[in-house]
Amino acid sequence: MTIDKRSSASLRKELIESLDRSGAIRSRLVRRVFQAVPRELFVPEIAARDGLPAIYRPELALATATDSRGTPISSSSAPVIMALMLEDLNVHPGHRVLEIGVGTGYNAALLKTLVGPRGRVTSVDIEAAFVRRAKRALVAGGYSCRVVVGDGRQGWAAGAPYDRIIVTAASDGIPSAWRDQLVDGGLVQLPLRLTSAVLPQAIATFRREGETLRSVAILSGAFMPLRDADGADSPADADPTLRVMIRTKSNPNGLLSLDGDAISGLSATAGKRILTLLLGESHRVRTLQSQSALGLITFLQLSGPPNLVRCTLADRYGVALVGPRAASVAAITRAPGQPGRIETWGAGPAEELLSSYVMRWEKLGRPTLHELQLTVRFGSKARMPSTSWRQLQGADSTVQIDWVMPAE
Repeated sequence: MTIDKRSSASLRKELIESLDRSGAIRSRLVRRVFQAVPRELFVPEIAARDGLPAIYRPELALATATDSRGTPISSSSAPVIMALMLEDLNVHPGHRVLEIGVGTGYNAALLKTLVGPRGRVTSVDIEAAFVRRAKRALVAGGYSCRVVVGDGRQGWAAGAPYDRIIVTAASDGIPSAWRDQLVDGGLVQLPLRLTSAVLPQAIATFRREGETLRSVAILSGAFMPLRDADGADSPADADPTLRVMIRTKSNPNGLLSLDGDAISGLSATAGKRILTLLLGESHRVRTLQSQSALGLITFLQLSGPPNLVRCTLADRYGVALVGPRAASVAAITRAPGQPGRIETWGAGPAEELLSSYVMRWEKLGRPTLHELQLTVRFGSKARMPSTSWRQLQGADSTVQIDWVMPAE
């Protein structure tokens, strides 16, 4: 067996080159912090087990803790999504930053390197064990961050106000505390669950405009949910699942899965039928540019067809519509950095149903995530009648959703 002896510094350089090529890194500041901060300091057990090259793969998230069911509840996010989020968050030297969800401490170290000695980084997490672990790593690396135990939904008022707030766990809504602890004109970024079951999430960056938050950038991604205030295992993301690991010519990586309520009522026979379908060759209906595919996936999520599920096909991710009796499937998938594709399996109405949603999306002008506009209003004003395309109702806020197409 050949042992890869590349150094941490050289692997960081290769990571940055990969993030540059994919467009995840756009600024000198973000490029510099990824070169400066060694990731292995925050995941030493994974580095020892799998080697340094494994922890510098741009698309790889590293799970570091699980709950009683074996579901991951803490991780170090994939560098590619971290870079994209840091670019959208636009952190500068001297900024005061609140991070909700400490993870391993790696992101806090990146943030502290961005804000420099004049800036402040506070990271809050509900889990005391995660706080202790992250604090040890940050101290060992010389990163002066405040890491505290608390309910992230309440922010951290003792350090407010903040110029930037970054949430590293998915939320169904936006607590007013996050807005209240942000300076006017400041940015808050979070993965917003557009539906209760089907990924991906909209990783939205909002600017505070008085009492309102308005989105200025949106990414697509998937994060673990915010944990309950009592630290109990989170109820979310335990969707009904069909999963198989079989390597075939059409699926050389072996992983195939469907997740969502639409498969919960399937019999064992129907489950086997749908997996057998997906292990075979598909009929590719059309190819989509990457941003168009993400826009169409989000449109489907927000339109809410009852037979929509999340799907993983080898290295491709997306959503699918399941036909009656699991006799047909129509999916929109994409691999990171690659064009999307619409493809179908089996004979049945799934393709026809997906085509009807594609036509509605095209009638809107084929919007991508760049045209998705989210506006958050709080309190009594949040419940006023609205002409928005869709609304998401939270405990004390409403997210108004619109597609804002450029003028012709």
